[in-house]
Amino acid sequence: MQELLVRVGAGLELLLEPTLSICCFRYVSTRVNDLDRLNQKLHRLLVREYEFMPGTTRIKGQLALRPCFLGERTDRCQVDRLLQAVLRIGDELIAESD
Repeated sequence: MQELLVRVGAGLELLLEPTLSICCFRYVSTRVNDLDRLNQKLHRLLVREYEFMPGTTRIKGQLALRPCFLGERTDRCQVDRLLQAVLRIGDELIAESD
């Protein structure tokens, strides 16, 4: 579910093929040189909103957001909201740096 949304989403990059309910991806922009730093800031802001609590990990040296959706009550709406939040926060961070 997440994999498809990340694959087709502009501004997102899939860093590792998903396993079970884990999908490692990051926010990307050609306007940023240090994507690890950007995604670290993005993760901190995302967690501060308290709606989403994904972890992070490193994939081939690159920082990745690492959400894990478990439970029968998880639905596509939750995945959509997380990805929308990642894109919104990433876009805001890019705009602030201009």
